[in-house]
Amino acid sequence: MYKVHLLVVLFTLSIISVSYAQQTQPENVSFEEWEDVGLDTEEPVNWSSIKTSDDSFLNGLAPYVWDKSTDAHTGNYSVKLFSVPILSFVAAGAITNGRVHADFDPSNGYMFTDPTDDRWNTPINTRPDSVAVWVKFLPQGSDTAQVKALLHTGEAKLPDPTQSNWVGLSLISVPNATNGWVRVSAPFEYFNNTTPEYILFVVSSAGTVATEGTEVYYDDFELIYNPVIPNFQAENPGFELWEDVGLNTDEPVDWSSIKTSDDSFINGLAPYVWDKSTDAHSGNYSVKLFSAPILSIVAAGAITNGRVHANINPDLGYMYTDINDSRWNTPFAGKPDSIAVWLKYLPQGADTAQVKVILHTGTAKIPDPTMNNWVGSAFINVPETTNGWMRFSAPIDYLNNTEPEYVLFVVSTAGTIATEGTIAYYDDFEFIYNPPKLDLTVFLEGPYRGAKKMNTHLNPDLLPLSQPYNMAPWFYNGTESVSEIPDNVVDWCLVEVRDAASPDQANSFTIKKRWAAFLLNNGDIVDLDGSSKLTFDSDIDHNLYVVVKHRNHLGAISAYPLTEEDGIYAYDFSNGVDKIYGGSLGNSQLVVFGPALWGIAAGNGDANKTINMNDKTNFWSVFAGKSGYHSSDYNLDGQITNQDKNKYWQKNLDKTSQVPN
Repeated sequence: MYKVHLLVVLFTLSIISVSYAQQTQPENVSFEEWEDVGLDTEEPVNWSSIKTSDDSFLNGLAPYVWDKSTDAHTGNYSVKLFSVPILSFVAAGAITNGRVHADFDPSNGYMFTDPTDDRWNTPINTRPDSVAVWVKFLPQGSDTAQVKALLHTGEAKLPDPTQSNWVGLSLISVPNATNGWVRVSAPFEYFNNTTPEYILFVVSSAGTVATEGTEVYYDDFELIYNPVIPNFQAENPGFELWEDVGLNTDEPVDWSSIKTSDDSFINGLAPYVWDKSTDAHSGNYSVKLFSAPILSIVAAGAITNGRVHANINPDLGYMYTDINDSRWNTPFAGKPDSIAVWLKYLPQGADTAQVKVILHTGTAKIPDPTMNNWVGSAFINVPETTNGWMRFSAPIDYLNNTEPEYVLFVVSTAGTIATEGTIAYYDDFEFIYNPPKLDLTVFLEGPYRGAKKMNTHLNPDLLPLSQPYNMAPWFYNGTESVSEIPDNVVDWCLVEVRDAASPDQANSFTIKKRWAAFLLNNGDIVDLDGSSKLTFDSDIDHNLYVVVKHRNHLGAISAYPLTEEDGIYAYDFSNGVDKIYGGSLGNSQLVVFGPALWGIAAGNGDANKTINMNDKTNFWSVFAGKSGYHSSDYNLDGQITNQDKNKYWQKNLDKTSQVPN
């Protein structure tokens, strides 16, 4: 049995490193190259401004809103943008790697990719995970520095309510002055599985409303591609590789039989119980195992990726991992959820095909009543004839939290008692890795009705079929929608996974994943089918914190990091005042007598993180007496009444969400 662990690992890592290094990046990302385009100041190569728009007349009237700066994060230069007055308003400093479409009415202007002119487009055919940039921001007023990166096909523009040709979008907002140069990033939200053709950047000193004097420096844009390292699998799982080990028939590479056991005498007596078969589920080959007579017994056909310990007394034999000899061990890392295999089975008598898998540390064996060094195990039993090739699987039962070092397979035609003539074909073993799940519990104060239940008065007539967070202040561009609202849904909510060292550092730049999801009347947050838990596949470098936001309740972030257990990250925001970061500053006690229960506070009609007079004056007062899906309906009963104001808004006045910006 020939092992190639080191060679495979080194080759795999080299492939990953090469592919990672060759991923597409924007042009002139560090603003080191500048060019004379006939203006009073140069423009950065591959970037353009309002002075080189598609309207030559307006170009002459437009102000200069950028400059070449020697205050750089790296290299010699950065781009400096600044907000300046023009006519009756203040223009934000902005550049794009596309082109500006200018108009006397600023609301009709936009930035666009022109696929017909190389000067105004940046080709790309990859799907990065996020975009990052170094920023130095000196704002005036309430200005927020913004970066928008759009992946798209064909011609596209920003802004564009129709999102025509959009593939994915990343939005970076910097609302506060930075202490020198700061790296900020944001993930791409993908709308479909299309491969993009172009990337369009819009980089500015402010949003649609700007304040004179705001300055921002940008440098070193980077598209982030998280390297995809394959999950561990068994070696030669499809039995495509075979080798001559000095027997009458080849053995599959990285697998062994009773003919290559640790007892050379018994090896000579042992029967052949396997063969190389061209009857395969996929590829060219499978392994064929068959039960054969030996002395006074019938031996089950069996192979292992470890080694066989043979004995004249079959009861004393076993299969084992020999950690001192790479021929007889398979290093392994990770904790898969289950094991699957394709099998074609033709049994005789009461034979049952068996697959036994253990993840373990150190030396281990099968069978072993003591389960010494076992971390997890899975058992597949097939007692009946299959109708051709069939896929079977079994979950891995983990015995402890130890990380495995090796995996040991025992694959056979039968158990301890076998019948001559039984045949089993095995092919395509696969470890299954399910993405981690979020098991979240949260209650909204407004619709809470006692006994750990919330009302569902908005369901189904008033709840929208598409997520409602695609506007200010959330700007979430997810495409979640349903054809009908599932039972027991209270409302839509917005969930974020953040990766930070502590909750106070878990700002919007640390967001790893965002979803619009359903909140059920029992406090569970679920996916769009109304029952499944949310899943995510992002790597966490620090600690995982969860944020839950709602249209008219204060947002909440977990005060403690979530930890994974059996593939699930669970967190209950309701069973302690300390479970929401900031404690009573952002939540309300729902149950006083008996076991206490806490929920996030109602009354934040403008969702600006603070319950104040604006939530009454500009929201509740405007819609009082009306019905519908309104943010001033603080108890979510579909009616805007005095109860919304008196019981919720007034009670929670001046409470503030502690979710970091």
